[in-house]
Amino acid sequence: MRTAVVTGAGRGIGAAVAEELAARGDRVVLAARTLPELVGTASRISATGGVALPVRCDVTREDEVQRLFREARDRFGPVEVLVNNAGAVDPSPVASMSLEAWRATLDANLTSAFLCSRAALADMLAAKRGCIVNVSSVAGVNHIDKYPGFAAYASSKAALIALTETLAAEVEEQGIRVLCVSPGSVETKMFAKVAPGVKAAMVPAEIARIVAFLASDDAKAASGSNLVVRG
Repeated sequence: MRTAVVTGAGRGIGAAVAEELAARGDRVVLAARTLPELVGTASRISATGGVALPVRCDVTREDEVQRLFREARDRFGPVEVLVNNAGAVDPSPVASMSLEAWRATLDANLTSAFLCSRAALADMLAAKRGCIVNVSSVAGVNHIDKYPGFAAYASSKAALIALTETLAAEVEEQGIRVLCVSPGSVETKMFAKVAPGVKAAMVPAEIARIVAFLASDDAKAASGSNLVVRG
């Protein structure tokens, strides 16, 4: 039984990933800014016999990330799996986007992954094993022509793919894998916000199964890869 940390686990893809990992036998630490949503995810996991710990955490803040991983270790032991799923979108054109909004998007999508990965690596490097899965987006791979105004979101997601590749090269000799999945449109509240009236191609459970596979030993040879999933 592994200890897994999933960020953005209150709803959408993060909640689905947490539930899938728990169903496969992992003890899952759920992180998000909103505690009631986390409690809902934890309750669904517990109802099916899984083990989950909800922890309110702003993953863009270093002190809160450190607290998150302390609580994970204290309750379940060293962290072996990390899923960096937390994210945000601000569909503002560059000409009208504030610096505050730009920084907030990059912090939510990229800085959070850096902070959580660094914290998780303290356990993984000591054990010489572990897996980090980053949830990026097709926006980081291809230009979004249907919904212009995603400069901050697309830039942060492209950088997250680059972080995956670089970090994988840094730690592969220590037995640690780092991978990335880049979904297309998924039926979440975030997608509904930026594309009202548009039907998503996938549901969160489909992405969750892919993330769980990448975090498993069956994907040992895939470190550094970015899997684009369009539905």
